[in-house]
Amino acid sequence: MTETTGAAGWRSWAERLAAAVQAQPFPVAPAVPEALRQVPRHRLVPLLWDHEAGSRIWQPVRPAEGDEHAWYERVSQDRPLVTRVDAQGRTLSSSSQPSLVARMPTELAVEPGQRVLSIGTGSGYQTALLCRLTGAATW
Repeated sequence: MTETTGAAGWRSWAERLAAAVQAQPFPVAPAVPEALRQVPRHRLVPLLWDHEAGSRIWQPVRPAEGDEHAWYERVSQDRPLVTRVDAQGRTLSSSSQPSLVARMPTELAVEPGQRVLSIGTGSGYQTALLCRLTGAATW
């Protein structure tokens, strides 16, 4: 295993993701990038769906055995990840784009000790970040 794979290797990808979010033109609360570094997005997206540009034929994408590097790279990008589609190719669920996810608790001014009700149908990434930011749970 290399430094970018394995149980601890995901952190280098999470660091890159946090840096990409910080590079966006809108500010994020100081605690948000650290939460992005601590929440393992790959655990919340064990399967995603993708299609070629212009096509509505979705294909499942799973971590390739022996190619953890490609999986971590894919799920650690600042882009939404489709996690469920129906038979007609309509998106049913997703893991939201991390820069959007980071902006929400910033706008809400989430702080440790607060209680936040998060109602969603996605991967749980936003909820995991909120838990990290409020101190309700750790990863």
